[in-house]
Amino acid sequence: MTSAGELHARPISTAAAVEVLRIDRSAVVLGSTQSFDLVDAERAAELGFDVVRRRSGGGVVILQQY
Repeated sequence: MTSAGELHARPISTAAAVEVLRIDRSAVVLGSTQSFDLVDAERAAELGFDVVRRRSGGGVVILQQY
Protein backbone atom coordinates (compact mmCIF):
# COMPACT_ATOMS: atom_id res chain seq x y z
CA MET A 1 0.00 0.00 0.00
CA THR A 2 1.00 3.61 -0.46
CA SER A 3 -0.22 7.11 0.34
CA ALA A 4 -2.64 9.10 -1.81
CA GLY A 5 0.08 11.69 -2.38
CA GLU A 6 2.46 9.05 -3.74
CA LEU A 7 -0.25 7.65 -6.01
CA HIS A 8 -1.06 11.10 -7.42
CA ALA A 9 2.64 11.76 -8.05
CA ARG A 10 3.06 8.69 -10.28
CA PRO A 11 3.58 9.19 -14.01
CA ILE A 12 0.35 9.21 -16.00
CA SER A 13 0.10 6.31 -18.42
CA THR A 14 -1.16 6.94 -21.96
CA ALA A 15 -2.45 3.36 -22.22
CA ALA A 16 -6.08 2.64 -21.39
CA ALA A 17 -6.24 0.84 -18.07
CA VAL A 18 -8.34 0.19 -15.02
CA GLU A 19 -6.44 0.23 -11.76
CA VAL A 20 -7.60 -0.69 -8.27
CA LEU A 21 -5.29 0.98 -5.78
CA ARG A 22 -5.24 0.94 -1.99
CA ILE A 23 -3.93 3.64 0.26
CA ASP A 24 -2.34 3.27 3.68
CA ARG A 25 -3.77 6.55 5.04
CA SER A 26 -7.04 8.34 4.44
CA ALA A 27 -6.74 11.59 2.49
CA VAL A 28 -8.48 14.76 1.39
CA VAL A 29 -7.48 15.20 -2.27
CA LEU A 30 -7.75 18.69 -3.76
CA GLY A 31 -8.09 19.44 -7.47
CA SER A 32 -5.14 21.03 -9.25
CA THR A 33 -6.31 24.63 -8.77
CA GLN A 34 -7.98 24.38 -5.37
CA SER A 35 -6.43 26.18 -2.41
CA PHE A 36 -5.17 24.30 0.63
CA ASP A 37 -7.10 26.96 2.59
CA LEU A 38 -10.28 24.98 1.83
CA VAL A 39 -9.23 22.37 4.39
CA ASP A 40 -8.51 22.68 8.10
CA ALA A 41 -5.18 20.83 7.85
CA GLU A 42 -4.75 20.58 11.62
CA ARG A 43 -8.17 18.96 12.08
CA ALA A 44 -7.60 16.68 9.08
CA ALA A 45 -4.34 15.48 10.64
CA GLU A 46 -6.08 14.90 14.00
CA LEU A 47 -8.57 12.68 12.17
CA GLY A 48 -5.78 10.79 10.36
CA PHE A 49 -6.20 12.40 6.93
CA ASP A 50 -3.38 13.56 4.66
CA VAL A 51 -4.18 16.64 2.54
CA VAL A 52 -2.80 16.34 -1.00
CA ARG A 53 -3.30 17.83 -4.46
CA ARG A 54 -3.80 15.92 -7.71
CA ARG A 55 -2.66 17.04 -11.15
CA SER A 56 -6.16 17.05 -12.63
CA GLY A 57 -8.90 19.54 -11.85
CA GLY A 58 -12.24 19.02 -10.20
CA GLY A 59 -13.54 19.15 -6.68
CA VAL A 60 -12.41 17.77 -3.37
CA VAL A 61 -12.31 13.97 -3.10
CA ILE A 62 -12.17 12.03 0.17
CA LEU A 63 -10.24 8.75 0.09
CA GLN A 64 -10.61 6.32 2.98
CA GLN A 65 -8.90 3.08 3.81
CA TYR A 66 -10.99 -0.06 3.60
